[in-house]
Amino acid sequence: MFRFAKAALNLTGQSARQVAVRHASDVSPEFHAKYGYPLIAAGTVFCIAVWGYVLTSTGITWNLSPVGKNNTKFAEDKKSTKMSLLGKLKPLVSFLQVSQSVTQWSSPILSRTMATLNQMHRQGKPPPRPPKVGATFGRPQLKAVILKTMIRKPKKPNSANRKCARVRLSNGKEAVVFIPGEGHNLQEHNVVLVQGGKTQDLPGVKLTVVRGKYDCAHVVKKKQ
Repeated sequence: MFRFAKAALNLTGQSARQVAVRHASDVSPEFHAKYGYPLIAAGTVFCIAVWGYVLTSTGITWNLSPVGKNNTKFAEDKKSTKMSLLGKLKPLVSFLQVSQSVTQWSSPILSRTMATLNQMHRQGKPPPRPPKVGATFGRPQLKAVILKTMIRKPKKPNSANRKCARVRLSNGKEAVVFIPGEGHNLQEHNVVLVQGGKTQDLPGVKLTVVRGKYDCAHVVKKKQ
């Protein structure tokens, strides 16, 4: 009895392996990575449940009677159990055959994860991402108040110190601005005009002070 059940289990595993090998090339790597292990676990649980139902429905029991007693009755029970197990396995084999035919049609549908050329043509290209809004919210120039003056060091290979300042813009945002030219007279609470324009060797500094406007004086020419 148990030898026959083991042979049937091997046959079922062999058919499942054949189906898996046949359709392994149809499944994309993304689908396998996302749904592979859950499908394997579900299939294992399903097989265990089916075999548990078959074994319990056939009424298999352990006969621990001594050898030589009731041998004819044990042989008759064993033969009847084999026949009932064969009758129970017929629907299971037909179900496996139907599942193989179904997977042949369903695997291309499940493995198709990318859009077709017709879908791409009808849908069009994806919309571009909106540009990130800076501290000025798209305005060309804004008035600002100096909070603190500082010195920033540029990226390599440049080494000269850059005069910068932390300001509070008229829209409430705080930002670091670059002060162009040699020397400046800016202090805390001074009012300046700020415009867009990042400094190449100063990461994070994307605004520049306008010289000669409000409290920021022009660049003093050197005396010859």
